[in-house]
Amino acid sequence: MLIAQRFHALIATMAEVRPTISRSLKCTQTIRHLVEREGWSVRRIAREFHIARRTVDHYLDPTTTAEGRPRYRRRKPPVAPKMDPYRETIDAWLVADHDAPRKQRHTAHRIWIRLRKELGARVAESTVRHYVANRRRALQPVVQAAFLDLVFDLAEMAQVDWGTVRVVLHGVERKAEVFCMRLAYS
Repeated sequence: MLIAQRFHALIATMAEVRPTISRSLKCTQTIRHLVEREGWSVRRIAREFHIARRTVDHYLDPTTTAEGRPRYRRRKPPVAPKMDPYRETIDAWLVADHDAPRKQRHTAHRIWIRLRKELGARVAESTVRHYVANRRRALQPVVQAAFLDLVFDLAEMAQVDWGTVRVVLHGVERKAEVFCMRLAYS
């Protein structure tokens, strides 16, 4: 019954905003919710809200934003003529930094300073920062999630903690030492 009431409230909302449905964040969220959470079909949503199935598909398209507008995608990577001669050098420094201790790795600022001093580069620091950030993301190894089942026999493993607490004992507040042990049996 609750779903039916919510549904009729959503229909009323959709009817009010139907002329501006392409600009309505609420409608996009509603359609995505009905498909992903409630299990409605595209055909049912189109029929109930009196909109075309292609419009429903448009809202469900992951390349569109929540507001229904298509996301911008570049056809070609941006041209950076001042940066192009230094890309290989920066990549080599970043690859070499991969094995270095964290505190000894190049920062984007340090790379920019080295480019200016060693290679005479005339490139903006923000350009170097953006390039370094993107390359670091691209050079990171893909980490797969690892799971370890923690299954123990009875009395094989325990977690122990201790500390100090304030307790009221016979109407008097006192400091007490606490020892807590929990068996990790599953």
